[in-house]
Amino acid sequence: MKKIIIILCVISFALVGCSQEPISQISEPTTEQNIETYSNTKMNNLELKKTEEVEIFKKAVNESKKEPGIVNMTNAQYQFVLGEESFFLWIAEEAGTIMNTKDTHTIYTLSSSSVKEVYKFINKGRSEKIEEVVYGHIDIQNIEGLDNFIKNVENQNEAKLNYIQYGTEGQRGVRTLSKLFNNRA
Repeated sequence: MKKIIIILCVISFALVGCSQEPISQISEPTTEQNIETYSNTKMNNLELKKTEEVEIFKKAVNESKKEPGIVNMTNAQYQFVLGEESFFLWIAEEAGTIMNTKDTHTIYTLSSSSVKEVYKFINKGRSEKIEEVVYGHIDIQNIEGLDNFIKNVENQNEAKLNYIQYGTEGQRGVRTLSKLFNNRA
């Protein structure tokens, strides 16, 4: 509960601003970099051109673990093709899920090594890393990311943080907090 209060305080702090005339904004992620609000974002098709790219995704599919039960998922972030099969992909730094487009009621969880490789592939060429704080129904993950965000704001550096919250049916919502400072001499 204390961590939730801390997060709410940081969000309030980000909204109120600092004495150094910062520009503060909270926005729905809509850019290619912030694609985790699935219902409002179009799905991106991944083109696997190089052999090593295809191998990363083949390994991910082959090592994935089928999850029990029937699912009803939000719109996928990505879609990719391997041979004759097409898959939907949901990926974050810590977790990944795929679904065969021919069986949209079954999901597969990616292994931790595949998550790292696929996430790295998806994010190659992106210079900045946005911290992510994930609030599940039981705990908060990466509270250190919140600490980093606070330190950057205190030091008047640009700061960005994705606050990720899961709904009761697994819906994933993302809010991006960013703090930009005008450096006036």
